[in-house]
Amino acid sequence: MAKKNESIKQLKPYIKKLYIEDGWEVPGIAAALNRNAKTIYNWVKNEQWDQLREEQNKKSSKTPEILTKALEEQIEKLSQAGGAEAVAQIADSISKITKTIKSLYKDQDRLGSILFVTADLGKFLRDEAPASSLPVDFFTNLRIFLDKYMVYALKTYAPGIKA
Repeated sequence: MAKKNESIKQLKPYIKKLYIEDGWEVPGIAAALNRNAKTIYNWVKNEQWDQLREEQNKKSSKTPEILTKALEEQIEKLSQAGGAEAVAQIADSISKITKTIKSLYKDQDRLGSILFVTADLGKFLRDEAPASSLPVDFFTNLRIFLDKYMVYALKTYAPGIKA
């Protein structure tokens, strides 16, 4: 049991990111990580994550709008550009803005998929695998490896978070 508590504490920075920045709800986070939601609800309440989420939403809700406006400005400049060098610079800016817009959603989607599949695999094995055909410590070891993989996935696809 101590391992599970240690594990959720280790995941706390990522859980906080999922809740505040990515807009996940507590039941979804708990299900994806195969954890009890009570600890997460306590963090939300005690550390005022709802306020932090609201502040984050105010900031980040304008990001796509700002990027879209910048893209429109670059396209407008393109129609007025004189010379190949100016066109190349503007095209480069358009490419960078477009990549940024795409990246806003790519890692978030990938992380969500990884967490969902990892939790779903653990549940499937628990429900479907005949216990008698598996070594006694199979599920304990599986949970440890899945927890480590979730931490790896969170570090990889939410790199701005410090554990």
